[in-house]
Amino acid sequence: MRVRETQSELHALVLESREIKRLLPRYNSAGRDDRASWYIRLDTNEPYPVPERASVNEPEEGVVHLGPYRSAGSLDTCIEALGRIFPLRRCDRERDDGVCFYGQMGRCAPCLGMDEDEYRREVVGEMQALLRGEGGEEHLAALVTERQRLAGELEFEAAARLRDLISGIERIRLTRAVVSAEGVQAVVAPSTEPGVIEVFVLSGGRLISHQGFDPGDTEAMTRFASEVLDGYEASNGSADPDATSDEIRVVMAYLRRRKAAVKAVRLREAGDLVSAIGQVVTAEREAV
Repeated sequence: MRVRETQSELHALVLESREIKRLLPRYNSAGRDDRASWYIRLDTNEPYPVPERASVNEPEEGVVHLGPYRSAGSLDTCIEALGRIFPLRRCDRERDDGVCFYGQMGRCAPCLGMDEDEYRREVVGEMQALLRGEGGEEHLAALVTERQRLAGELEFEAAARLRDLISGIERIRLTRAVVSAEGVQAVVAPSTEPGVIEVFVLSGGRLISHQGFDPGDTEAMTRFASEVLDGYEASNGSADPDATSDEIRVVMAYLRRRKAAVKAVRLREAGDLVSAIGQVVTAEREAV
């Protein structure tokens, strides 16, 4: 039996992922399975499509599947957050007793008089853009404003719940953005060690560097980012042919345990990393 010491729990998880892929152990079928299980399903054949959790991605005419995602719990949190952001259909509009409960709160499109075309454009289209990381930041900003209002009115339990909903949808967006991105990606998050910001650098499906920084040490951040980019250019941007998104998902699962702000940025120059760290530090201060 051989034992290999790693720098941290994260490095142990990444090493495990690599070894499973290399050795293909017979009795570790779960670890060998690269497929995520969960999707957000939108049936556009319906007059007012609503997001649902689905465990399969079977081709269906008129049905959109967003994903895949590993965590059913995160997906449920995301769907709940979408209900706070968009006026999803909440009832059968053929009812005879007027506007439904959610309609009275302005959160049920049919009860608000929104027609099907408007719903597809302003709800379904915007929802897809938000989850794909292609826009919709203003919707998340509105949720943040509402969370701040609740906290200011000492409604701490409601504010904490809203914070978790915001975090859930941001992590879904973040995972999708990093998995599908090209080039060098840096994921930035506060460390469990006080006063330290962690940077996870990923490229071609692999974790290529991981380091912690004092938020004020811009010189160290710049030097680190420059070394990463120089190494990437020296390799001509080539990705490991055996790599998949596994290691990205290991990193995101590792970060999912934290409630803190997480940001991903494509590194084109050293200043991109300094800016991303500054944004995470600001978000942490505002969350206190």
